[in-house]
Amino acid sequence: MVSGGTAHSLIGHTKSVNSVAWSPTKGFALVTGSSDGTIRYWDLRNPRGSVHVFDKQRTVDAEGAQEAPRGRKRKKTMQEASSSRWSSSRTTPKRAHAGAVTCVKFTSKGDKLLSTGGDGRMRRWHVESGSNSMVHYPTANASAVSVV
Repeated sequence: MVSGGTAHSLIGHTKSVNSVAWSPTKGFALVTGSSDGTIRYWDLRNPRGSVHVFDKQRTVDAEGAQEAPRGRKRKKTMQEASSSRWSSSRTTPKRAHAGAVTCVKFTSKGDKLLSTGGDGRMRRWHVESGSNSMVHYPTANASAVSVV
C-alpha cells in the first residue's frame, strides 16, 4: 500500500547519505554512511535517533575488549551506554573516515561491517560497539566492499 507518509526520520548526519545497509540478522537495524565522514547504526525501534556513531579512534583489542581511544581517558557517565562518548581535553567529533563514507556493507553474520571512504581506506568494524577492528587493507575501493 502506497501512502506517501513517513514511517521514520533518521536524523543525525550533517551531509548527504551515500550508502545504506540493512542488517542481515536484525530486521530492525541498519547503518548509514555519509559525506560527513560518519557511519551511524540505527535501531528503528528506538525513536531517539542513532544508537551509536562509529569512531575510527575507538579500537578493539585481539580478544574483542574495548580500549579507550589513544590519548584519551575513559569518562564514565550515564550517557555512555547510549552514546558511547569518550572525554578528551577538546571535543573531537567521531568520524569513521577522514573523507566521505562511500560504501557500507555487513558481513553475512551481521556482527561486522566493512566501509570505504574518500580517504582511500577500507575499515572493518564491530557493529554492536562501533569500534574499529584495526584490520589493515592495502588498497580500498567501493567495488571491493560490494563483493563481500
